[in-house]
Amino acid sequence: MKIELDEKSIKNLIKYAKNNPKEILELMEQFADQTLEILMKKEILERGAQLYKMIKREIVGPVTHHKCPQCRYHPLKKIKNKLTCPECGWSE
Repeated sequence: MKIELDEKSIKNLIKYAKNNPKEILELMEQFADQTLEILMKKEILERGAQLYKMIKREIVGPVTHHKCPQCRYHPLKKIKNKLTCPECGWSE
């Protein structure tokens, strides 16, 4: 949103601000509160996204595939510190 003011409007705003400092201060506090709310929501969303990625990575684990002609590209599971195919038993 773009607001263009002429010289007369600017002078009137300055005059109003000088004559009503309490209202201006209250308005500035409201803007500050709203701005902080927006910034906190953004930070919370970013932290939530990071946590989601970390949890997903823990649950899924490393997803690698092997080229077994019998079962073709199944995700491997870690069994006894070895990546193993649950379908055919192939392991590293």
